[in-house]
Amino acid sequence: TVRRAFGLTPKEAELAIRLAVGDTIEQAAATLSITAGHARQRLKVIFSKTDTHRQGELIALLARLG
Repeated sequence: TVRRAFGLTPKEAELAIRLAVGDTIEQAAATLSITAGHARQRLKVIFSKTDTHRQGELIALLARLG
C-alpha cells in the first residue's frame, strides 16, 4: 500500500515502515543491510515522494494510511 500510494521502491517502503514501527534509523538500516548514511539518503527521497519534511510527519502520514 505504501509503495503504490507514494511510488516508493521496495527498500524505501520497508525503511518507512521500519521507522513507523519505532525503529531508529540505525536499527532500520541494520535490518535492511544498508549503512545508516544510505538510509538517511533514502529517507530524504522518501520525504520528497511523500511531501513530508520530518520523520514525525512521515510516521503520522503512514499511520493515517492504516
